[in-house]
Amino acid sequence: MSPPESGPLRELTGHMDAVCDLAFSADGKRLASADKDKTVKLWDLGSGRRSSRCAAPEQGHRVAFSPDGARWATTGEDATLGCRKACAGESP
Repeated sequence: MSPPESGPLRELTGHMDAVCDLAFSADGKRLASADKDKTVKLWDLGSGRRSSRCAAPEQGHRVAFSPDGARWATTGEDATLGCRKACAGESP
């Protein structure tokens, strides 16, 4: 089966406000999404399911994975920086 020529490959739903930033893990298996509702969600791209939801420092934040994908970090408008382990089995 070939991928569709137009339209989304997968739609991930669950944020309550505008998404500010996205980051793919280096292996391409996970996506982190940062939202103005002050949350970061980790997604399993194979299944399309959310694997984790965490509070973020402040709205307008950014998110990034470490090069090895073992951690992810956030930053907010209040100049805070957060860092967490990026475990595949994290609870939502």
